[in-house]
Amino acid sequence: MLIRSIDRFKELQDELWDRAVAIADQKPTPITALFLQSVNEVIDMHEKRVVITADHRMPAIIWITLFGLLVFAMLVAGYDAALKNRRRAIKSMLMVAIAFSFVLMLVAGLDRPRQHLLPVTQAALIDLQDDIRSSMQSQQ
Repeated sequence: MLIRSIDRFKELQDELWDRAVAIADQKPTPITALFLQSVNEVIDMHEKRVVITADHRMPAIIWITLFGLLVFAMLVAGYDAALKNRRRAIKSMLMVAIAFSFVLMLVAGLDRPRQHLLPVTQAALIDLQDDIRSSMQSQQ
């Protein structure tokens, strides 16, 4: 699904670029040159977002370390509770397990913003898209 979205964005960018070049060819002014530069920057920024989303993830060693710390903390807490034979320790172990789970979910959500519980809002891009559409419709 992500690849289809990226392909669709690429098609839209190509269409936007073709229209921008056509406008610049019709009226070669400093304003159209700035417009072309702005369109180019939008395309470059999208490319950076795609690269960051697809290629820049947390290394596996960080995930392994986080899960290792989780297992170690649970083993230590369980061992301590068994040595002291405390029933209250079960409640505290459960709280620690829940806290670790939330931390891992938060880290996973930040690592994969489009695929998890913490979606990154696309409101600014949607507003930009609406502005572009309305300005293109007013030109036609």
